[in-house]
Amino acid sequence: MDGSIAEYVLLAAGVSALLIVFLYLKHRDSAAYKLMVLVGMAAGAAAIYTAAINYGEWTDECVVICIVAGYAMVIRPFKNIDFAAVLGILAVLLAYAYLGEMTGDLEGLSHGAPRIIVAVLAGSVVYMIFNFITKAAIFIGKVLNWWPFLFIIAVLCITEAALIMSGSGTMVDLYHKYYGSASGDLASLEALKSAVVSFK
Repeated sequence: MDGSIAEYVLLAAGVSALLIVFLYLKHRDSAAYKLMVLVGMAAGAAAIYTAAINYGEWTDECVVICIVAGYAMVIRPFKNIDFAAVLGILAVLLAYAYLGEMTGDLEGLSHGAPRIIVAVLAGSVVYMIFNFITKAAIFIGKVLNWWPFLFIIAVLCITEAALIMSGSGTMVDLYHKYYGSASGDLASLEALKSAVVSFK
């Protein structure tokens, strides 16, 4: 894994998320908070992009942490925007323009009420599909942006970055190191116990 990139991406994402939590709790109506949300959005986009292009080189946990943290911060400014409605209106306009070029058997759809009805139906279908997708995406974003979750994400990012910087690997490496050691000790004790019982 290219730690020289991963550690700084994780650190930037973690510090940004931590500052967003702090400003949200203390000064949520301030210009500083709004500015930090924009900075966090940029840091989140950078985290997602770098995780995507380094997917094969980074560990899975680094990629997951970067993507989750990045998604949480990127979606934050857009939680109250109805993207489905915007896309639905765009679909109506595009369909209306496209139908105007119809010829032959479909020429009847190129003008008047049929043209408007078909364009509105096309927009409605697009709206329904994207409404479900955006509602699900925004719901997940709201959960991740609930400040306790965002705080946990920040701590995970900073901890992972600190471990990589110190040369200790990752949190998963640390877990396997100590859990594996404890499991080995437990297995040895069980084997010793079995041997003693067999001897008796």
